[in-house]
Amino acid sequence: MHHSTGGRRLLDEVATTPSNVNKVWPTAAYKANDTQRGAELGIDAEAAKLPAARSFQ
Repeated sequence: MHHSTGGRRLLDEVATTPSNVNKVWPTAAYKANDTQRGAELGIDAEAAKLPAARSFQ
């Protein structure tokens, strides 16, 4: 399954399951789809900023 499909399904599940989740931090790959879908569901989806270095720090 493509990551954007998985992100949307996860947001839908979180929105319909009793939980305290009201904010998520998707990476840039999910940003456009999840920010919009999260807003539709009342979940704040703020794009996470990844560190510039891709190695152990």
